[in-house]
Amino acid sequence: MTRRIARLLLVLVPLAACSREAEGGPEDFRARAASHCTEVVNDHLLLEPGQDGVEVLAAALGDEEPTPEQISDWSAGLQEEVDRLGSIREALSEFSPDDPDEDAHWQTVVAGSDAEAEALQARQQLLEEAWDEVKDRFEPRPAPSDDVEDALAALGLGRTDCHWVYAPAVVEPGSEDFVRDVTTTCTDIANRRHAAGYSQDADVASTWSWRPSRTARQTTSPPKRRTR
Repeated sequence: MTRRIARLLLVLVPLAACSREAEGGPEDFRARAASHCTEVVNDHLLLEPGQDGVEVLAAALGDEEPTPEQISDWSAGLQEEVDRLGSIREALSEFSPDDPDEDAHWQTVVAGSDAEAEALQARQQLLEEAWDEVKDRFEPRPAPSDDVEDALAALGLGRTDCHWVYAPAVVEPGSEDFVRDVTTTCTDIANRRHAAGYSQDADVASTWSWRPSRTARQTTSPPKRRTR
C-alpha cells in the first residue's frame, strides 16, 4: 500500500463513518431537511428577479399615473411571486419529522412566507382601486419574523438552504444544471462535516480571541538602543 493510498483512506473512512452515523441518528432529520431545502431551492431557480411591488412604490412617488397596461403587468408579476411562494410552501410541507417538537419548529419554517404572501396579495388587490387610492395605501413589505430564525436555530438548520429557501434564487440562463449540481454537492459535504462536529468546532473557534503571550510580545518588540 503506497503512502498516497493510505492518505486517501484516512480521508474517506471518516467521511463514510459520518454518513453511517447520520442514518437513523439525531443528525438524520437535520441532514434530510437540509438536503430537501436544497432540492426545493433548485426546483425554483429564477432567470430574472420576480415582482414584489417595488415598481409600484417607485411610480407612487412620481407624478405620472401609470397606464392600465403597466398596472396589469404589475398585478401579473405579483401573482407569479405569490404562486412561487405557494409552490415552495407546498414542497416544504411534503417533508415532516417524526418528533413532535421538531415538527412544531418545522411547521414554523414552512409557514415562514405566509405573511409575505398575504402582503403581496393585498398589494395585488389594491391595484384594482383608483391610482390615488393605491398611492395612499401601498405599504412596505412586512419584516421577517424572528420565529422562523428561532425555529431554524432549534433544528440546527441556520446555515443551510432552509434559511433562505423562500428568497428568490436568480441564476444566469444556461447555468441551471451547474448550480443544481454544485449546491447539491455542497449540501452533502456540509451534512457530513456537521455530523463530524465541524460546525460545533467552528462555533467554539469563533469565540476565541488571540492575544500574544508576554514572551511573544517581548520577542517581537524592537530591540533597545544601546547607550554608552
